Amino acid sequence: MSVTLTFKSGRLSCGLFARVRSLSQGALLGVALCAAVPMLALAQGTSRTAPAPQLAGRTSIATTTYASPEAAYDLGYGALRSGHPEMAIQAFEYAAKHDNLLAQFYLARIFSDNTAPYTNHGRAFELYQHIVTENADIDVDDDPLAPFVAKAMVALATYLRQGIPNSGVVPDMEQAVNLLRNAANGLRNEDAQFEYAKILLRGEGVAPNKSEALRSLHDLAQRGYAIAQAFLADLYWRGTHVKRDHTQALLLIDMAVLNAPSSDRIWIEDTYQYIFCGAGEGVRKQAQGAVADWRSKYVRPPEDSLARDGLTRIPPRPTRTCSNGELALPVRSNDPPSDAPRPRGATSGGTGYVAAPMPGAAVGGSTGFVQGNSGGFTLRDAGQLTLTPPR
Repeated sequence: MSVTLTFKSGRLSCGLFARVRSLSQGALLGVALCAAVPMLALAQGTSRTAPAPQLAGRTSIATTTYASPEAAYDLGYGALRSGHPEMAIQAFEYAAKHDNLLAQFYLARIFSDNTAPYTNHGRAFELYQHIVTENADIDVDDDPLAPFVAKAMVALATYLRQGIPNSGVVPDMEQAVNLLRNAANGLRNEDAQFEYAKILLRGEGVAPNKSEALRSLHDLAQRGYAIAQAFLADLYWRGTHVKRDHTQALLLIDMAVLNAPSSDRIWIEDTYQYIFCGAGEGVRKQAQGAVADWRSKYVRPPEDSLARDGLTRIPPRPTRTCSNGELALPVRSNDPPSDAPRPRGATSGGTGYVAAPMPGAAVGGSTGFVQGNSGGFTLRDAGQLTLTPPR
């Protein structure tokens, strides 16, 4: 299968040709992305160079000599984790110009962070584009860098969905959909699977396919993917695209809080608060009967819930309360009654994360959606890092 896309960036436009080979053989997508202006200067002839950090209004750091690109990356990663982004940028720049993929990736993360003084979305776009271009044939089964290439594709798709003002990068939903589809199916990236499911559910740039979207969302939820769990909880609470089920909603959001990565913890806990506080006593009692079983199947081990890029999680969150002063605490577990609710789409028997066909779904209720992003796009998604030195 082949698709032809067109990138428009700056003064130039170019073609992207994606050839999806047999996924069963572990081969992924062949992608040829031509350079966008001036493509980071990462592909000039046979040598590759990267521009120095452009940090307006800030004093430049003295030039540092690195033993190797790998040593520069290690130093940059350590500096980033310890809250010294300028040192990290300089080290990552050196490693990036020597084709260190991880340095390019984290450099793009820094430049895509809207909360810090280093934001440069045009540069981040070029870095992500370069990663996708140069790693078109990466093997998802054998190469440990494949997840980072997938995240670069998700980030690139996010930029193409929105465009970048004053940069020449215009919204292009067709390109974004193809990138997400390739990352979801070829590289098996959960963030891409979630975003692609939302696109199918809403019919953004594609024909709506509610049954496929809900099947994918339920599969992600049953594998312990917190963002899908919280998103589905909101749908079940509102009765949007599914039959309203407040008990299902409370159980799903309880799992999501336990699985939540740092980057999505705030909005997931916001969702838990309004669902828990709005649930009646009968709904809570039903949830108590099933919560132990759900937690044994749909909560990931702690190491799987840590930051998805190897960075640490944020400290424990503050206590939340309902409007009547009641604490919004996790659902307590009781011995399940015979009529305890089971997860929608879950098969009987067995343990672990269960994938199962979606039951029939009914449309109703509000058309609103809870806020749920793809994760894996800014530094906040890389572990809720702060860009100021620790005190």
